[in-house]
Amino acid sequence: MAHMIDMTNDRANIAFIGETPWHGLGQQLTPGADLATWTKEAGLNWTAMESPVMYQNGEVHTWSDRKVIFRSDTGGPLAVVSNGYNVVQPSEIMGFFEQLVELGGFKLEVAGALSGGKRVWALAKVGEGAPIVDGDIVRPYLLLGTSFDGSMATVAKFTAIRVVCNNTITASVGEAETDKGYVKSAVRVLHREKFDADEVRRQLGVVTSEFERFMVTSRQLAHTPMSKEQADAFVAELLEPYRSSESDVRESKGYKRIVELFSGKADRLRDPGHRRDPLADAERRYPDRRPRARPQRQYAPRVGLVRYRQRDEVAGAGPVGSVNAKMASPPLKGAVRFFTTRRGHPMPGHKNRSKSRRSSTTPSPAEVRAAREAAKLTQTEAAERIHGTLRAWQDYEGGQRRMHPGLFELFLIKTGQPTGR
Repeated sequence: MAHMIDMTNDRANIAFIGETPWHGLGQQLTPGADLATWTKEAGLNWTAMESPVMYQNGEVHTWSDRKVIFRSDTGGPLAVVSNGYNVVQPSEIMGFFEQLVELGGFKLEVAGALSGGKRVWALAKVGEGAPIVDGDIVRPYLLLGTSFDGSMATVAKFTAIRVVCNNTITASVGEAETDKGYVKSAVRVLHREKFDADEVRRQLGVVTSEFERFMVTSRQLAHTPMSKEQADAFVAELLEPYRSSESDVRESKGYKRIVELFSGKADRLRDPGHRRDPLADAERRYPDRRPRARPQRQYAPRVGLVRYRQRDEVAGAGPVGSVNAKMASPPLKGAVRFFTTRRGHPMPGHKNRSKSRRSSTTPSPAEVRAAREAAKLTQTEAAERIHGTLRAWQDYEGGQRRMHPGLFELFLIKTGQPTGR
């Protein structure tokens, strides 16, 4: 049986709408069927259970390093795996698509199981109204599949193949993929890691709100290359409305300071490469490091930054973006303070700022990693302890982001480690 459809309980455990699969098996549903119907008809209304491995050699022994995964409905074994193997339940596969269907633009097309339930999958049709940040990575279908025997990682990807059997899922997983930085056409979660449905969805560029769209776009900017010429053109245009003399804006202190920060020559910037996110960071820092004699004007460059075009494609093709000077206003002061302090950078010289504050209190990437390893946690588990994201924790350990001393102390307390450093 090349299709390898799960035939447990004497039925083909696959459900679909539209065209019948080539093997002619499964239950055809009507469009708009609810999730409970899909789960039942696709034969996914069971749970993957776990049990220690036991063997007999005169006496009964337990193999502590391994566990058995078995089906809750039939008790049938699926695989013997290591204790670190993280299971993604059939209900999680179906639940992932429930949210997408509610968002609009996605419709479940196929769901089922293979090889006695060792692999399960679901497939949704992607419509024109799908809330996706980057349309370049989109293909007709969105697949999410996993395995209980280690034969396949948990894979979420846009695909051109309608997955209805073993052959088509193999072809789909092997398709060429597009990696555009944070946003990807395919996301793979190994079974030694925990599956985070929301993070996977965001990495695919699927968003549920305007705030998520902003967050995903911002993360994408951190991976978007920006040449020196583009940075020069943008900063020059950004500061042009605030030029106070006839001299070239590139001779101004503001221009030189922003470019200096972007180049990583000040504040020991962790990522001095030519990326748009470091330019944003440099521009945000500049107003807090110059005299504040003209408060009306110092906030405009910071806000104007978010107005530049995110998909400026060719260096030297013209201005990188435009500034909306009307957005400069004193009420932005609170937002400015937020952006200035959100990465752990103090506002120097403020009368209420402690003079004893030193950057040495910020843990180094090596200290963050050592604390996590001492607690025997994965990066995902460590991030959950401080109510953060996997991406943020990876940045802490990789040195792309500074971890606030308060967050580090919280992590140490919650993992029972001494806080004195």
